[in-house]
Amino acid sequence: MRPLTSLLVTLGLCVHALASPPPALAVKGLFWKATKGAKTLYLVGSVHVGDPKLYPLPADIEHSFSRSAALVVESYSPKDSPEAVDAFMDEHGVYPAGDSIFKHLKPGPEDRLRAFAGKNNIDATNLSTLKPWVVMMVTGFWPMINGGKSPDVPGIDDYFIGKAKGGKPIVGVETTEFQLNLLASIPEDLQIAMLSDALMGPSGQQESLQDAWVAGDAMKIERNSTDSFRKYPLVRQRLLDDRNVRMVSVALSTLQTKDPVFMVVGAAHMFGPDGIVSLLRHKGFQVSAIHPK
Repeated sequence: MRPLTSLLVTLGLCVHALASPPPALAVKGLFWKATKGAKTLYLVGSVHVGDPKLYPLPADIEHSFSRSAALVVESYSPKDSPEAVDAFMDEHGVYPAGDSIFKHLKPGPEDRLRAFAGKNNIDATNLSTLKPWVVMMVTGFWPMINGGKSPDVPGIDDYFIGKAKGGKPIVGVETTEFQLNLLASIPEDLQIAMLSDALMGPSGQQESLQDAWVAGDAMKIERNSTDSFRKYPLVRQRLLDDRNVRMVSVALSTLQTKDPVFMVVGAAHMFGPDGIVSLLRHKGFQVSAIHPK
């Protein structure tokens, strides 16, 4: 799921863009090659939140992209606009007048949310009218940005979208509205339970995932995904498993010639018995991880 920097602006939260230090280690990333006969599909498991430490990407990944005929990404909807996001948020992301997130949280999670707001220099009233799914986005990504991570650095998928524009066809599996609606349509009791759990967890989860991606630590990212959805199988079904099937279908429909196709979707979609790697193997593809030197 791609976070929307514009969404934070929509919520009235100030974004500070500061530079991050250069990476201490060479980037490894998460990269697979799937082949079946003359067909080749390259797979990159993305982290959607950008940071300078993610770059430069390994030469193997860059070279595979350059020789691919098309780019398939999780979300690409060039007709989207900030106005459309605003309209969706007004309809699906805020409580009606008189209601508040604090009326739906138990005392412990409410206290933790207020503490989060204070720690991250957010006026709690800016959070009070937001539905739980929106608050989860804010609590997940805001600490990085407030801590000095520039929102102008692209995530892995946006990086390749930028490179492909004007040179390769870009095929989006989903639109921004579809993705936002996925979150908004989670039953509210589950939204509240997931937010309460997230508020009890350690901060810095997104940065930890970025570090795992840089190190090529697939096991850590897979474990994080498994742990996140362990209590919520319905949500995992909607946000991962069902979408994985669609992602594979779109990729294979794009892979109609002997020319390779390059696919970039969130890293969590790659793993597990219902993940993209397993689905491709069930369809007869030989899939191997590529570990850049």
